[in-house]
This record gives sequence, C-alpha cells and structure tokens, in this order.
Amino acid sequence: MKKYLISLLVIVFSIILSGCPIVDPNSSNNLGGEDENNNDLPTGNVKSIAVGDEYSLVLLEDGSLWGFGFNTSGQLGLRDLINNQLEATKIVDSGVLKVAASDRYSMIIKDDNTLWATGDNDKRFGNGNEDDYRIFTKIRDDVEAVSCSFSHTSIITTSGDLLTCGYNTEGQLGDSTNTHSSSWVNVTTTKDVISVSNGDNFTIFLTSDNDLYGFGNNGSGQLGQDNITDTNHPVFIKSNVESISAGDSSYGQSGSSTGYNKLPKLIFSDIKIISAGDRYSMIIKNDNTLWAAGSDSNHKQGDGDNSNSAHYSFYQVTN
Repeated sequence: MKKYLISLLVIVFSIILSGCPIVDPNSSNNLGGEDENNNDLPTGNVKSIAVGDEYSLVLLEDGSLWGFGFNTSGQLGLRDLINNQLEATKIVDSGVLKVAASDRYSMIIKDDNTLWATGDNDKRFGNGNEDDYRIFTKIRDDVEAVSCSFSHTSIITTSGDLLTCGYNTEGQLGDSTNTHSSSWVNVTTTKDVISVSNGDNFTIFLTSDNDLYGFGNNGSGQLGQDNITDTNHPVFIKSNVESISAGDSSYGQSGSSTGYNKLPKLIFSDIKIISAGDRYSMIIKNDNTLWAAGSDSNHKQGDGDNSNSAHYSFYQVTN
C-alpha cells in the first residue's frame, strides 16, 4: 500500500509539471531567483520600471532586476509560483539593460542584446511553442527593444528590423495577414525602426526619420487614419512626432473631451516622458512636473482623490 501511494504521488507530480514546463535552473540559458531572500531594495538609483497586471519590475542602474506583486504565472521569474510577493526581491543580479511587462509575462534585454522571458507564453515568446517559464529563459540574440501586451509582443533587432509574434485577430502583428504566430514574423518597413509600443491589439512604431506608423485594431481611431478600419499592415500616421493622442477618449485619456479622436491631436509640446495604461495616461514634462488624464479608478493617478472619477483634460498631480 505504501509503495502504491508513493507511485501515485510521483505520477500526479509529473502530470502537474508537464502542464507547466520548468527549465533546468542550472542551464546557462536561464536567469532568475538570484537572491530571493534579499528584499532590501536600494533607493536613488532606479533606471526604469515596468508594470504588469498586479506586479512591478524595477531595474536599477547597476543592472540588477527587482520585483514584487503577483507571481501566479511565474511572471516575476522567482521559480516558485508565489501568489503575492509583498516585498521587493532581487530577481537577476546584474547585466539587465531593459525591461518590459504585460499581464502575466515579462521580458528583459541584457547588455549583450539577448532577449529573455518568463511567465505565461501564450504565443508571445516567439520561440515557436507555448511553453511557460518560471524563471527568465533566453529567447534569442540581436534584440535592441521590446514591447509586451496582452495579445502580442514586438521587438526591434539590432539591425533595425521590426518583428512581432502572438495573436493576430485584428492585424496587430502587421505582417499583412490575420494568422496567429508563436514564431517571429517580419513587419515590412522602408526604414529602420527605432521605437515600438504595443497597445490593446494594435502596434505603433517610429522610424529613424521620426515618422510614426501603426497597424492592428483601429476601432476607436487609435491609428489616426480619420476612420475606424482595422489594418494588418503598417499605415503612416504622422511625421516629426513629438506627442500624439488618438483613440478612445471615453475616459478622457487623450486629454480632450469625450468621444473619439480619429486624427492625431497635439496635447503638449514639451514632453519628456509619456506612458499610457488601461483607460488613463500620464506624462512628465520637461520641467519634471507630473500630469495625468483619464480614469482614476483604484486611485492609480496618485492624486489623493478617492472619488474614482475621470479627468477629461490633463491636470498636474501634486500630491
């Protein structure tokens, strides 16, 4: 009986593992969980942050990566599926250059331009399969930039090419098809790509001459074409780009009155940093002041207002 129970437990454990592939923690193609007991996050030397669905990643100037929040799909890269990592924990010791996050997966670019991923794959790792990872695992070489989203991933290679993978229901992969792909597909561009950003089933990118293009979902006019027609290939939006606002403004996230903006609309001309989230936007101006617009549900704009109201024009956050 005892022997039977032991065999049964081994079988059950094997089935569980087969549903969530775990890479060899000793492989040179894996990173993560470098110091899970070290939660003394240094201050004053943060290089960048990436925010996913209920979790955050912090990249320090020394190249170390830290994280906290949900890890139910391995998106923090801590090996164990911790439901809620309450304190900042070191994930990667050094060598991280850039970081990106989405709903349940994270990606980093190391200083040798290699791309690494952890969490829920779901066609978004570009490695030709849908295996999930609990620690950062090497995906490919030659990557300069990455953008993650719920439906797809976009990368820029060191040669300036734009590649995408994931779901393609509304043309968000930009390869002139609507076919899903777990491998990277090429987006045809006439010039080198220097910046890319994924939205909700759409993608926008900037070329080396500062022209803005986009493809994918355009149901709210987010591609700036003066229509609401989706497209599965790049379309020109605007040249000499500084800041734009296009898409659904039902919560005021474009900084204008309610309704759709189907053409680019100037908001500010002195922008330093801009970031858009779920139904809200935030910007930092050149004078280092913080501004916000859109839905303030769950108090995510940090203005001390507990009303969960929407702001239909940009206002300065002072609290």
